[in-house]
Amino acid sequence: MSAPKIPSVHLSDKWLHFVVYFFFAMLLYIARVNDTKRTVSSIPRLFFVIIIPFVVGVCIEFIQHNCIPSRHGEILDVMANTLGILVAVILAEKLKAKAIL
Repeated sequence: MSAPKIPSVHLSDKWLHFVVYFFFAMLLYIARVNDTKRTVSSIPRLFFVIIIPFVVGVCIEFIQHNCIPSRHGEILDVMANTLGILVAVILAEKLKAKAIL
């Protein structure tokens, strides 16, 4: 198919931020739940699963805004990241309560 016949899909990059951070948080949650080497955790699971992705997202946006001339960090990206993290944690907690995770 030639390029002009391929339909373009206009998808906001905020959805991509949401999805990436949703899976990031979900994978951290699963890893933390299945961490059998620790008998007593020094960092509560939810704190770990929420703070790590949040800090990574903020750092990436900060670096984009301040260190890469052609890029700009956006607060809306951080908000989309955070929403993805929170939805993942809520879903993971519900799945854990039903003994699925």
